Amino acid sequence: DDVLARLGDGIPLVLAAMRAHSSRPGVQEKGCGALSRLSRNQNNRQRIINERGIHDILNAMSLHLRHSGVQEQGCWALCNLNYDRQAVNPETITAVVNAMRSHVSHSGVQERGCGALQSYCSDKPSLVVSLGGHSSIQVAMRTHSSHSGVQERGRVALEMIEDEEAASSQQYGCIGPSPVAQLMIARGYWRPTGGY
Repeated sequence: DDVLARLGDGIPLVLAAMRAHSSRPGVQEKGCGALSRLSRNQNNRQRIINERGIHDILNAMSLHLRHSGVQEQGCWALCNLNYDRQAVNPETITAVVNAMRSHVSHSGVQERGCGALQSYCSDKPSLVVSLGGHSSIQVAMRTHSSHSGVQERGRVALEMIEDEEAASSQQYGCIGPSPVAQLMIARGYWRPTGGY
């Protein structure tokens, strides 16, 4: 962590390179990768957020949607930047969902995407569902059924959605699982752990 803290002084250089070379996918992939590693340190996370690094990651992912390396590294960076619950918003969720939909067969994008959505589900599961995150997780788990990283991150995210659905059902007096939960049960992506 000490080393990461010292390397944090390079954050402005990484962001400057990403801004100066926004049309070059290789620079964007390396930049997002550097930010994802640097963001494992709390001070670095805050610095990246304060210096509009999330905007730069989203810009890279938008400009280079067809580049799997940019999408994988971008999803990883967004996941790490949400450690303190400061990166979950409709734009970040949409970027992750778009990455997953554009690279269904790429296990790295799917694993990092499921990880980011898992992170977002811990704070705003209903927002993830409303923006299509639950279906992206389902597709990832079905497509990469033997990939342990995709399965674990997807399962945890779906359990968080299930917990939110169960709480909503109880709050509003619903009997049985919600329509989203019914769909996930029908497709075999999880089994309810609690009663309804």
